[in-house]
Amino acid sequence: MQVSDKLSGLLAAAFGIVVVLAARAFPATPGQEIGPGLFPSITGALLVVFGVGLFVGARRKREAGWWALDDWVGRRDARRSVAVVVVALVAWIALVTPVGFIPTTILFVIVLARAMGGRITAALPIAVVVTLVTHYAFSTLLRVPLPWGILQGVAW
Repeated sequence: MQVSDKLSGLLAAAFGIVVVLAARAFPATPGQEIGPGLFPSITGALLVVFGVGLFVGARRKREAGWWALDDWVGRRDARRSVAVVVVALVAWIALVTPVGFIPTTILFVIVLARAMGGRITAALPIAVVVTLVTHYAFSTLLRVPLPWGILQGVAW
């Protein structure tokens, strides 16, 4: 799908306004001039400015339409691939806590690789390596707790 710069600009500007309004609700830091809402406010204001600029530029070029569908939308195999990704993602969200991050993510990567035409002999080692590297990065380096699920007894 191709989105017009008019629509992208309006969406960016609207999101910028939401960010600025949300940042205003951040509590002030006692004894400091600069509070936690400063950088989100700057980011939101820049989103508004650049979004308006994108919209104005598209109006000057007289872009027709707000969006257009790409050719792949009509292909059955492409629609199936999109459906597999959406279903797999919803299943991952539902299973990651009770089953655990490692087995769920390995299964997720294998299913996606197979759905996109990959071989199981290539998908399995890639899934294991990607999952373990991701788990290490989040749980050890970033200290983000990931669910162990059925592997709770062997958690390291």
